[in-house]
Amino acid sequence: MTYFSELSKYKYMWEKEINTFNVGWLEGEGFPRGIVPDGFIKNLWEYVKYPVFMTRGFHKNIELDGEKTRIIVNCQGYTIRLGNAEIRVVDSKNDKIYASPNLIMHYIVNHNYLPPNEFIDAVMLGPKPNSEKYGSVISSIICDNERKFRGSDYCLYCGSNKTYYGFSHRNDNDESDSKILITSYKETDTVNKLKENTLQDKICLECGKRFTVPY
Repeated sequence: MTYFSELSKYKYMWEKEINTFNVGWLEGEGFPRGIVPDGFIKNLWEYVKYPVFMTRGFHKNIELDGEKTRIIVNCQGYTIRLGNAEIRVVDSKNDKIYASPNLIMHYIVNHNYLPPNEFIDAVMLGPKPNSEKYGSVISSIICDNERKFRGSDYCLYCGSNKTYYGFSHRNDNDESDSKILITSYKETDTVNKLKENTLQDKICLECGKRFTVPY
């Protein structure tokens, strides 16, 4: 993880992302605390399910959680380990994009982090992943950068290269509420963690179908 001041211009994975601003990059710094509005976590989860710029390594906020921790969220039948991806939230009113680590979900639920009001409004009212508005933003900005970073993964159904990473893992149980687990691990678990993340789902922006690719 790293620290960026709230609402500063985004310059992390890529030098240029037009009109994109940082939210929730909290490493080593204090942050405002409070209560988010009802329904906010449910809406935020929709973005966490569709991460961008996934990496093999997992970042941690050692100051908050310690060195040997892993942050896992269970919600609506899905399990995602946080710390290896970002999310993008689109503010359709102001044509802004907010870039956050997916750990922001953990910071809010477990540490009462209170994001800026602009971000809260965008999460609550902005277009959600799989919508036409959100898809156009992802396609024009995120997908081009991901292809430069990792190469193209063409849709197995329609052949389009406009794809991005989707759900990390599907559970058998359908949980209606989000539950974040903080568990300890041993150094010997590293090999198992890599095995867990060797396959990832991708979503095609052209036909909307999911397919699995090596990661």
